[in-house]
Amino acid sequence: MTMSSKMSLSSQVEIDDREIGKILSEIFGRTEAKEIRHLSYAFTNKTLLVRFGENDNDRVVAKICIKEDRFPKLELETNLISRIASETELPVPDILHKDFSRSKIKYPFVVYSFLSGENLADSIMHIEEKEKLGIELGKLASVLHQIKFDDPKFSLASTEKHNSWKKILEEVITTGINKLQINNYAHVKGVEEYIKKEFSKVQEPKKYSLVHRDLQPQNLHWDNELQRIVGVFDFESAMAGDHHFEFNFLERRLFKTYPVIRKSFYDTYSKHGNLDENYENLVRFYEVIRDLYFYNRDIQYGELDRANEDVESIERLVFDNWQVG
Repeated sequence: MTMSSKMSLSSQVEIDDREIGKILSEIFGRTEAKEIRHLSYAFTNKTLLVRFGENDNDRVVAKICIKEDRFPKLELETNLISRIASETELPVPDILHKDFSRSKIKYPFVVYSFLSGENLADSIMHIEEKEKLGIELGKLASVLHQIKFDDPKFSLASTEKHNSWKKILEEVITTGINKLQINNYAHVKGVEEYIKKEFSKVQEPKKYSLVHRDLQPQNLHWDNELQRIVGVFDFESAMAGDHHFEFNFLERRLFKTYPVIRKSFYDTYSKHGNLDENYENLVRFYEVIRDLYFYNRDIQYGELDRANEDVESIERLVFDNWQVG
């Protein structure tokens, strides 16, 4: 285990909200912003809700990228949202303005349309028929995964070239295991044995699916009256790979808390998408891969509390009975 971590990335940088409001007023030819509010679930970017009036179309969301190594991810997101909007009817935000020049402020930023509804992280406890959320999620994920790429990428923002999904996994595994060894993790051998066994069962996809890679309540909006997902956003971490990789995020963030959502999700996804008959073990394996990746990243970023959580998750998945269904 490691020592306690620093604050979130977004909280480490101060930005003058009034300056942002003035810039956006000039861009959109609006009067002075009536309200500027920091959105609570933004961890790695400054994300502001800016209100010029009372209607939904009087609100915009400004995302400001404050860490240089993440600048390409913000540009990726805008390109990807444009493609999703052109190829599907998924409720993604409109891109109202983007500025990567760093001339107006020292950071690149994008302005999105405001998506209606309520953040699912805030509304999920009040949803009475949670199986409907699982159905909505299953449909949404199956449509996302119909968007295909010729080549795999663990991050679509990366310029690194790969021609094999399994090769990407091998690189993530090697890096994560090495980091565990450097930090004197006591059970590396057991983790390696588990990974070797499960990796042999992974099949190389014929085409590589779009994977959101951060599909969790914080990145979704829900309309409780319509009982429908009305917004999906934050595509900065998107990948091209095996679509089953998507499910490990849902398992960790959502399904273990709400098993009824898990059941209706997989029932729906199996009707609209391709679900491997061994998906439960495959998703478990991918969750271990995910934890290895984030362990390495969290150590690099100094997010040591998160790194501890990654190790605890690996131990639960590899050494404990993994509960399914």
